[in-house]
Amino acid sequence: MGLPFPIMHRPRLGARILVRSYVRRYIKAIFHELGDWIEENAERTSNLLLYSIIYSEDYMVQFMDEMLVKMYKVVLSKTNKVLMKNLPKSFHFLGRYCLPSHYEKLILPAISNELSSCFGYTQAGALKGFGFLFRGGIEL
Repeated sequence: MGLPFPIMHRPRLGARILVRSYVRRYIKAIFHELGDWIEENAERTSNLLLYSIIYSEDYMVQFMDEMLVKMYKVVLSKTNKVLMKNLPKSFHFLGRYCLPSHYEKLILPAISNELSSCFGYTQAGALKGFGFLFRGGIEL
C-alpha cells in the first residue's frame, strides 16, 4: 500500500520532527473528535490522524493505548466512506511503523473482550483493527 495522494515519498526528516513536536498537543482532540456525530468533523479528524501517523511514524507508540480503543468503534462504521477508507489505512501505517510487541499487549485483551470498558464494539473492532495492523506489519 502506497502513501495517500499528496505524499509521494517518505516525508523529510525536518517535517517529521516538526509534526512530532506538535502531535502531543492535538492528539487528545483527535481521539475526542474521531467519533463525532457530525460527519465532516469525523472525516477531517480521520485525515489528520492518518497524516499524523505517516509523519510521526514510530513516535505514535506512546499514544497507542488510548488511540486503539477510540479507533475500534470507528473502524466498524459503514456509513461514512471517508472513515471507511482512512481508518484501515491508519491501522495499516501503525502496523508498518510500530513493532508488534508494542501493540500486542494492547490489542489481545480487546480481542478477548477483557477491557474494563467493554461496550460490545471493542471485540469486533479490535479483531478488524488487528487484521489491518498485521497486514501493515508484514508488509516490510
